[in-house]
Amino acid sequence: MSVNMRTGLNLKPGMIRCCILFTLAAGCFFLTVARWIITGRTTYFFLNWNLFLAAVPWVISLILSSRIMMKKTKLLSVVLFIVWFLFFPNAPYLITDLYYLRNHPGRMFWYDLIMLLLFAWTGLLFGFFSLDRIENMLARRLSSVTSAIITSGLLFFCAFGIYMGRYLRWNSWDVLFNLDKLFLDVFDRFIRPFNHVRTWGFTLLMGVFLNVIRWSLKLLVYEGRISSPEGKK
Repeated sequence: MSVNMRTGLNLKPGMIRCCILFTLAAGCFFLTVARWIITGRTTYFFLNWNLFLAAVPWVISLILSSRIMMKKTKLLSVVLFIVWFLFFPNAPYLITDLYYLRNHPGRMFWYDLIMLLLFAWTGLLFGFFSLDRIENMLARRLSSVTSAIITSGLLFFCAFGIYMGRYLRWNSWDVLFNLDKLFLDVFDRFIRPFNHVRTWGFTLLMGVFLNVIRWSLKLLVYEGRISSPEGKK
């Protein structure tokens, strides 16, 4: 599906998504700068770093789905997919930054709320757009239903990763620097699940939430395609 205008502009879906993401990211950065100018404090500047991390899986998915990668070895693709998988939770992780409003002093509350929501929404789009590319890659080798089930399951793994990052303060790169401690933390939650009810409760709820948002968006896009003049042909 492409966007055709009277001016003759023809944009591919990938280009449209890039424009949306860069525009939203620029808007997020502008809001943090404006807040700094107003208050003289860089309180929420860390959100820009979180958003940068959210963009990493999207960039990796672009590389993985590129024509250049199709000619490379499968081993390199597997390595990149593992890196994507490790960084993927960073995208929806920004939702949990709403946590910082719990002790908000009240001044500029609505400004901060809208800013955090915009960061969260942009992070979600980075994650969902990258997951769409992964799903398309899987669909080339598997059926559409199987690839959809796998990507839905990946969102639950993502929710688990968000919990590990928010409450246990693990980072994606700890796989390289603290693998032994990270493994023990993860392993303990699998062998003694009833001792970690909070972990699995959060994972279930966040996983369902992410799937509801993603599939709602996909259904809206699908409805838009079939209702468009091109889709009716």
